[in-house]
Amino acid sequence: MHIFSIADQVPVYLVIPAARLDRREMLRPYCQPLWNKIKLWTRDITPSFKALPAQHLTHRRSFWSAYSLSHSLSSFVPRLAMCSPFIRYCLLLLSFGAAAVSAFSPLNPTPSQMRTHKVSHKHEAVPQLALRGMTNAKRFAAGLPPLPPHRKPLGQRTKTARSASASTVPGTPSNIEILDSASKASLGFLSSRYNSFGEASLATDTDPNNRMVIITPPNGGPVDVQTVNGPNALYPFLGGIKDVTSPNNMIGPTSSDFGYLGGTLQTFPGSSPVLAGNTFTAATGLPVPIESAIWYHDTVTGALTAQWVNPDGTLPTTYLGYIQGFLIFTGNQTAFAATYGQPTWVDFTIASLA
Repeated sequence: MHIFSIADQVPVYLVIPAARLDRREMLRPYCQPLWNKIKLWTRDITPSFKALPAQHLTHRRSFWSAYSLSHSLSSFVPRLAMCSPFIRYCLLLLSFGAAAVSAFSPLNPTPSQMRTHKVSHKHEAVPQLALRGMTNAKRFAAGLPPLPPHRKPLGQRTKTARSASASTVPGTPSNIEILDSASKASLGFLSSRYNSFGEASLATDTDPNNRMVIITPPNGGPVDVQTVNGPNALYPFLGGIKDVTSPNNMIGPTSSDFGYLGGTLQTFPGSSPVLAGNTFTAATGLPVPIESAIWYHDTVTGALTAQWVNPDGTLPTTYLGYIQGFLIFTGNQTAFAATYGQPTWVDFTIASLA
């Protein structure tokens, strides 16, 4: 980039000896070319910054900040001649340092990408726990969808081992503990609160009221994970929510595509992604496809693993991660980390209530 040609001129500018009486006039022949180079460089890069796509908005803002700072500094380059070489050097390094931007793409939409929408909050008056005993007539009166149909999981049900803890018994309330995949150390529990984007997060304190309570799913899969005390009664299932940047709603070993975990409506086991209600869409106004029945439960070990179904029916290996305060899933750990930053890869396990 042209910035390196500018940097090459900086040492020349810094080591020029200056007379005490008229430094400004002596240095003007040297300062003016540098000043002109800065202005030419900023003129050349302006169109390319304006052409950056919306998904790189974070990068574009950082570049524009660097451009503004460089332009401001160039406007008083002659004044820098009155400063000591050390101060001049620090100020110029500051302008170049501001051009350093994050190498990672944003995971969530920016405010300008989020839609202005009207979301009904009528359901918030109905606690999720009380919602479970409501008939369809009462649900309609409260502005809620009908009860989902009862379905059996596609997987083979196996006999639960006698050594299984009470927390892995299907139908009983439990928590989801989240472990570091590498060290197996506990990072906390699935939180009963979602972030401002409607994405699932961790509860790292000792207060059991901050932990999501679920109905322990049956053995095998794919099955749904039904929440009891989730933040949004309209979306009582912990499911996969595809990110807004993926054009094909797929994950896999050849891409960095990912999705969020959050509250969803119920979808059929084994189905590909479908456009349906979820907490991310409710928070952002951006319609994205979901899958609820992505879970496989081992009642012997308590392990709860995820399996996303691609639109073409393929079943990619699905990894769970924790990054920037929320939970994600992806099909390629290396590609995701290179594009969005290094997450903590995690495992889910069913845990007894505290």
